[in-house]
Amino acid sequence: MYNAVSTAGEARGRFGRRCSVLVLVIAAVPLLGAPCSAPQVTAPGGPVVSVTLNSVSDELNELLIVPPSDFVVNVSWQLTEASVDPDSLSVVLMDYAGQPVWVPSVFTATEYGSVAHFRQIETGIDLLPGTYRVSAEISDVLGATSSSELDFAIRDFPTSPPIGQGQIIWYDFEADRDAVPGPDFAVDLEHFGLASATAPSLSSTVRASVIGTVLDRVAEAYHDGNPNGLTGGDPVQVTFTTSDPGVSDTTRICVGGAHPTGGGAIGSILIDPDNANRESVECGTLPPSGVFAREMLAFSFDTFFQSIFDPLRPAAGGTAVGDDPLDAIVLDPGFDPATASPDELDRFYLIDNAIWIFSNALGTIVAHETGHALGLVAPAAPGVGLYGGQNGVEFSHNVMPDGSSPSENYLMNSGNTFTFSNISGRAGQPMPGFRPLNLAYLRDRAVLDSNVTALLPPPGVDGVSPSTIVNWIEVLTITGSNFAATPQVRLVGDAGVYYCSGEQLVSAQEMTATVVKPQIYPGTYDLELTNADGQVTVLPDAVTVVP
Repeated sequence: MYNAVSTAGEARGRFGRRCSVLVLVIAAVPLLGAPCSAPQVTAPGGPVVSVTLNSVSDELNELLIVPPSDFVVNVSWQLTEASVDPDSLSVVLMDYAGQPVWVPSVFTATEYGSVAHFRQIETGIDLLPGTYRVSAEISDVLGATSSSELDFAIRDFPTSPPIGQGQIIWYDFEADRDAVPGPDFAVDLEHFGLASATAPSLSSTVRASVIGTVLDRVAEAYHDGNPNGLTGGDPVQVTFTTSDPGVSDTTRICVGGAHPTGGGAIGSILIDPDNANRESVECGTLPPSGVFAREMLAFSFDTFFQSIFDPLRPAAGGTAVGDDPLDAIVLDPGFDPATASPDELDRFYLIDNAIWIFSNALGTIVAHETGHALGLVAPAAPGVGLYGGQNGVEFSHNVMPDGSSPSENYLMNSGNTFTFSNISGRAGQPMPGFRPLNLAYLRDRAVLDSNVTALLPPPGVDGVSPSTIVNWIEVLTITGSNFAATPQVRLVGDAGVYYCSGEQLVSAQEMTATVVKPQIYPGTYDLELTNADGQVTVLPDAVTVVP
């Protein structure tokens, strides 16, 4: 939800939340509680190197989960005494045991950084769920070497990728939800002096220009952001339209009007975790949902807002578009500023600037609310959410690990952190954009899996006793390694799948599970053990059930 004063929201549907406890065990260096991002090792005077996945910053990557098919490795460095030797760059992706599973063949180094894109379709590598480490090393021309490492988890999406093959967003600017006949958005523009009821033709021209610029702003946020530096662009697979496309996977968002409750919220769309509802309709009045453009008047106390719109707003003593005789001249498609009079130029630039700033501000809000409809920002850290807040105005908006709002002008920050200059990209403020972690989610390069609360080694099963089920009830003792929490045990065979009961964890090397013989068909079964974090191991032909 976007509110000029405060923000609030709630999850649509059920969404589990928990605190993340980070316990990392590295096979090559078996240390309990080691940091996920290994310290940089830098020779005196050498370059300072860092490695990230999907450009996610160090403070947000301690429990990063990526899919097995698509993620980006970024390596950057700062120079000290000498230039780097690009040919010395070494990047290796290793499994938990320290075995290399991918060495990028195309990893072009520049003076300050490099990028490699792991795509399963190109590498032919099938990455299994587990804990991995990516390591980067580079030397300068004097021989000083620097290295950096990052640990992360790989899991497949619990259901399907949130965006997948594409999502369509239909922005309905023709919606009529108030007591005034006609589209609400047309009336909104009158409140900002960008339209007049006495000049419907000129008002229509301005409205078309505003809507077009709003869509450009939204497309810029979703399609132009490329923090990974990939060549050829890196757009989010979401398309935007102002008319009903008449196809599936379309979310409709109504734009226009005042908030029905008078609460001042400019946008009100509940978060849809994992974009599960791909055909939602955000046009409600009770409860209210959509974008309420008229509520941007909440910024009317802002001095920058006043400088732009007060000369046009009748409520502030201005002359609305269409009510000045010069407007027919300056809004004519053939208007040429080079031959205009000083008064015509003043009026032209006044209107043009107001259209541009209004459209960009509204486009920022529309892009923000669209993010909620697509699943941003799920509460809690990666593995459960995307570092979204869990309480108060920060709920479902960007927060840092300590719960504070980011200092950067990110698009999914809570509304109470924005000024009118923030959302319109003026007065020295950049246009808000998505932070890299959010973009990774939108590009299906980040996985939300509430089972992963630590970066753990894969389990292994060495044996089971008894291996033959004879008695009415048998308690299996399973031995192996890296058992965590309470694993789930299944027996899988040609006769079917049997879920054991009463699993109990004895230690990281031993657990027990119960089999009730009358409930399982005779035959030979593989024993499948699944740790609480989703990692699986199988002991083939482990158990035989006699008739």
